[in-house]
Amino acid sequence: MKEEKSKPEYKYAFNKVFTGSYLIYNLGNELINFIKTDNNDSVFSNKRLVYLNPYGKRCQKAADETKYVLHIMETVYDNEKYYELVAISKILEENKDGKKVNKKTLYNTSNTEEERSNYKNANIKFEGLSIGDIFDDSKAHLCSFFAEELLEPKKNTRILFKENADEKNIKIQNVRQKNDINDIFIVNIKSNLSGCRNLCYSRKNDLDVLDQLVEPKKYLESKNNTINIEDINDEQCFAVLCDRTKLEDSMSNQIAYFLSRKKETLKKFINLLNSKKNKDTKKITWTNKLNFKILREFNNIDLLIESEKDIIVIENKINSSICSYNKNDKKRTKAKDSSDEIFSQLSKYYKFIMEYCKNESNNIKEKHFYILKPDYNPINENELKKHEYGKEYQIITYTELYEALKPRERKNKPSESEFLYDQFIQSLEYVKSSKAEQMRKTAYIRLKQRYNELKEKNPNN
Repeated sequence: MKEEKSKPEYKYAFNKVFTGSYLIYNLGNELINFIKTDNNDSVFSNKRLVYLNPYGKRCQKAADETKYVLHIMETVYDNEKYYELVAISKILEENKDGKKVNKKTLYNTSNTEEERSNYKNANIKFEGLSIGDIFDDSKAHLCSFFAEELLEPKKNTRILFKENADEKNIKIQNVRQKNDINDIFIVNIKSNLSGCRNLCYSRKNDLDVLDQLVEPKKYLESKNNTINIEDINDEQCFAVLCDRTKLEDSMSNQIAYFLSRKKETLKKFINLLNSKKNKDTKKITWTNKLNFKILREFNNIDLLIESEKDIIVIENKINSSICSYNKNDKKRTKAKDSSDEIFSQLSKYYKFIMEYCKNESNNIKEKHFYILKPDYNPINENELKKHEYGKEYQIITYTELYEALKPRERKNKPSESEFLYDQFIQSLEYVKSSKAEQMRKTAYIRLKQRYNELKEKNPNN
């Protein structure tokens, strides 16, 4: 009986993509899953390809029975490990009349060099370049299957797989918190995704819930477009290259610098903060005549913005949680769920500001408290309520900050100051993205670099 339960069902393949440090500096073949072949005179034109890690290999059972390939990536949500859905390839089936491309076509089980030669002869290209020249690892197959459709989670939707679920809890549940930008769906499955390095297949217990997931109208949408080389940056922004985007100090320094550089940028920021206010709370006063000071690490506060009318506290959290303390000796301690409110850095900053505002020049100022975080950071309103004075803080996200501060598209080459600001905006865009999206964008840049390299070698292609 146990053997029957562990027997794989090949209908759904879980394909781990964008894994490992190799992809930070190299082009990974999993990008094949996100492109379409060129629309040319080939019988294989305008087709989607499917590549399975590692090396594009698939067994005969998979060749015969796989219907969907779920491209997933390990991630963390609410301090637990999950696998995030990046996309789903729906495998192209051969019609009885033979008009559709057989999913086994061109796959050579034993000879990848011959397979590559077949691709070249068949004129299978992307952006005018041979697929085999772009993805040049001779050990790898270029295509495990052909796909008739690529599905991705709908906008503002994240789908996370939780493995090793109890059989009674195999289901899809929405765990969206109040004021969250994203709908987050947890798909509890029996399959042990961690049990394999690159690829595993569904189990019988999971088929029903996976069938519910691939209904595209509810959770997914079809992507008919392909990767547009022209839309991809040639390089990462400098903060990403230096691995500074995960460091809260680094990002706080950038935010403080650019808010102080131009009043127009600061005004956009203040407008964002005010947009989080309800009708019963006083808004931050903005006029061009007011003098705003922007301070870093004032009494350990990440960002303190002060004018003649207002004092604004911003605690920046990227991957970290709220630091809690022992109330008596003020040493850090791990926060625990309790009926008592937790004494934390939020309490510390709130009490300091109240004391700071007792002096004559500050006692008329309105006080405002915010948490800045990416969408994937699990801090939410429910957690804030557990902390002493936590309800005084409002949450703003890096997505909201990016949307508020990003510049309009420029037709001309940016000036030096505009170039630096663009680098800052790219940093915000990177931080706001999920871990899966960060790796995917990095992979796209590697594709653009490879494309440019081949174009330089063969300018007539």
